[in-house]
Amino acid sequence: MRVYSNEFKEEAVKKHLIPGGKSVTVLSKEIGVSEQTIRNWIYKYKSGITDDSSEFNLIKISDSEKLKLLLDSKTKSENDIGIWLREKGLKSEHLKLWEEQMKEKMNNKQDALKEENKKLKEEVKKLQNELDGSVKSFMKI
Repeated sequence: MRVYSNEFKEEAVKKHLIPGGKSVTVLSKEIGVSEQTIRNWIYKYKSGITDDSSEFNLIKISDSEKLKLLLDSKTKSENDIGIWLREKGLKSEHLKLWEEQMKEKMNNKQDALKEENKKLKEEVKKLQNELDGSVKSFMKI
């Protein structure tokens, strides 16, 4: 069984997770690793499951904590950000990844709200038509 460095795994996962990233199939062919192995790496990376204390294995951080860290990072000057990242045990790549994850979640939520709004408007229109029909029937009596 071949052993891959955590840096290699992390780079492969990042190639997949970045916006417009490579599919698992393409990545598998490109780096010569099975698709399932890459899926396992992605799952571990997203879940923060640790095999050891390496950088690849982050402690699972809640979305609210990620957002708090992202917002906190935006208050730091260019000179202070490096110190702040080291104090938190983070890298700038974490912030970039989390920001993309948050954007994606917000976009998904916005799309879901738009769809729900569309359905509600259709329901209101249907009910308004039923009400109009009932009023007309009542007026005939």
